[in-house]
Amino acid sequence: MSYSETSAKQHTEGFGMSHLSIEVGHLYADDLAARPDALRSEMASAAAWVHGTTEALQKRLGGRRPRVSTCYLVDDYFHADLPSPEKLITTLSEAADEAGLRIDYLARESGCARMDGLDLAALVAGRIVFEPPPGADGARPPVSRSGWLCNGVPTPQRPRVAMSEPDTWRPPSQNSAREHSIFLDVELWNDTDHGRRWSCPMLAAVWQLIRLGVLRNQGKRIGVPVPAEQVVPAERGHDPARPA
Repeated sequence: MSYSETSAKQHTEGFGMSHLSIEVGHLYADDLAARPDALRSEMASAAAWVHGTTEALQKRLGGRRPRVSTCYLVDDYFHADLPSPEKLITTLSEAADEAGLRIDYLARESGCARMDGLDLAALVAGRIVFEPPPGADGARPPVSRSGWLCNGVPTPQRPRVAMSEPDTWRPPSQNSAREHSIFLDVELWNDTDHGRRWSCPMLAAVWQLIRLGVLRNQGKRIGVPVPAEQVVPAERGHDPARPA
């Protein structure tokens, strides 16, 4: 009789990768509505940077043409009064074409929360391993219950007593820090009457995992690109904190 790990039988789907993947911008939807002309200026600036980076990479590869992909992330998760995906894609495409910038992938933060019936943000949240700091007494709940992810110990906040000597300030500390600490305490989500509401940093993290090919579902690829002219959602994903 032989035994083997279930994960050893799982096939990881492969796909082509570029030499360089560039996120040319992260657009906040209210900026798109309030400053339509600013989008053209942003695209022109990004085009110059992408062209220069591509040329530098080509020289590094000895003249071989590099595979460079570009992507753009739109924050459409926290707003209910935004243009439809069709209009959003058209607006961005026209501005990019005018600037001579090719955008290969356009991602929406609402799609990073849920896509094709799969709760992507929940999939990432389920893979977070809580690391309690040294000396923890259990007073702080794990991230799976609180929605807050912390990688160390914050600056102690002691109650002040009138006329007492001032406390000596102590800096926050990172778990397993090397030389210096990079302390992080970030809210990944909060629960509302209408369901879980993911934070912008969490959805941006999901997007980075998707575009780099790291996030998988049982080995299968997530977020396979679809040509914009073929399939465009009829409605964008709504904020779960608001009634649909």
